[in-house]
Amino acid sequence: MAPPKPVRRSRAGGRKRPAKAKPRNTYGAKLILQLEKRLGFPVIAYYARAEITGRDIRPLYRLLTAMGKQARAAIVLQSPGGTADASQSLANLLHQYVGHLDVYVPTFANSAATLFACHADTLYMGPTSELSPIDPQVPIDNSPTEREFQNFAKLRLNMLFAGSTEGAHRACVLLGIVAT
Repeated sequence: MAPPKPVRRSRAGGRKRPAKAKPRNTYGAKLILQLEKRLGFPVIAYYARAEITGRDIRPLYRLLTAMGKQARAAIVLQSPGGTADASQSLANLLHQYVGHLDVYVPTFANSAATLFACHADTLYMGPTSELSPIDPQVPIDNSPTEREFQNFAKLRLNMLFAGSTEGAHRACVLLGIVAT
């Protein structure tokens, strides 16, 4: 026997009518299936409209346990960022189930998503794909020393994206001149 269909009441409050099903993104699902067929291993789509948080860990765990351990898998990643701890946890979880992880960044993986992408064994990006500096969320205490340390930590992480060691050195010298 089929489960009962969900119903919702009309605005008048009287007669019941069947609830409309939300349309699914079948085009995106078809693309992922085509990519899986072409690559020959599982592909996970992670398109986050909001930040990566600890709430993403359980659904990924359920998906990975359903898939089982894989020699190789890919994840298509798009995210505006999130918390570094959650990103690290997601990457560690993936590496427990996947031997070789490919990460595809078709558009952007910002902040914590950049950290996540850096955990890939192989990272694929297109000509318009972008990663961004990692900006750790460090709570500021009342101590002036801690506030200065936070600025230094963010500056050092951002200098990793200066392009080269010389570029980072020049940027630090210029910022030192501006600060004085």
